[in-house]
Amino acid sequence: MPEMRFLKTKDERLTDTLDYVKANLSTVDWQEMVDEVNKLSANQQSTIGGMLSLGATGSSADRTTNREPRRAKRALMLATRLFLTDPAFLAIELARVKVLPETSEPDLLAEMRSWFTIPGVTPGMVADDALANIASMPNWQNVNVPPSLAVRGQYKQGAAYEFNCYNAVVFWAFQAGAISRRFLFNKLHGQDGNHFFPVFSSCGWLTDIEYKLATPPELVTNKFGTGKWIVPKGMAVYFVTPHKVFGHVALSLGDGRIISQNAVIPAFPDKIKDEDRVAVTEMNHAKTHIIQIKHFWDIHYNPQNGYHKLQHTATGFWEAFLVAER
Repeated sequence: MPEMRFLKTKDERLTDTLDYVKANLSTVDWQEMVDEVNKLSANQQSTIGGMLSLGATGSSADRTTNREPRRAKRALMLATRLFLTDPAFLAIELARVKVLPETSEPDLLAEMRSWFTIPGVTPGMVADDALANIASMPNWQNVNVPPSLAVRGQYKQGAAYEFNCYNAVVFWAFQAGAISRRFLFNKLHGQDGNHFFPVFSSCGWLTDIEYKLATPPELVTNKFGTGKWIVPKGMAVYFVTPHKVFGHVALSLGDGRIISQNAVIPAFPDKIKDEDRVAVTEMNHAKTHIIQIKHFWDIHYNPQNGYHKLQHTATGFWEAFLVAER
């Protein structure tokens, strides 16, 4: 009688993982993973097959019960291996994923799907999604989005989930599906504003308001004229100061308002309008808020406070990158 074999070979494990992906992701996403695997040598594929081994965790009954969650975990590990480019970050992330609980297939699938974009997402859809979920946003903190904790469809509170203003714009694009974990890990993770600024700049900036910082400040550009300050929906809005790379970045809602992640006490409290009292209280407490662009300029981000320019991105910032990079 031939010896019974319970463990998959490395090749079988990799094949089974791709089969799981095919059954649970779109054909486009599955094909991208297949193509990435096919770029690797036979030895590299074998190494990945070995990496996908989860070991004999739990009892035999547990492993039978949790068969599909374990397959989902392998799929998440494979996506991580294929799309995270920094070797140091990759090692840390694979170690994190390998010890995730094997009891919830939906949670593991949500993480895996976060490595892919959603086709057809427009800047306007990003703005709509940000507005719809404003009550679920974590508070402002001057750090980056933690990519390991970023799962599309999940908003969590607490210090571990907080981030700053330009990361909020990135987070909203991620949640809507315009970008994925690839962008968070490969473009943003470990970078400060000075290094991340070129990401926004890749799509180009359009200047709406500009002052020459003199005494008194001299207006040299005003694209709004005497009308409402309206920036196209879903564009990043940038309040510029020459004193540092990033002043403040928010997201346009397309009607003269922005959704903003910030923690600031307005420099000119006498300019605060009654309609903005709630927004100002929220920003004082590091909570996400909505305010008119012009009103924000008047109460804080203006030449008298060292901010000499208002710009917005020419497109959704992610549109400057290949889909595979997003």
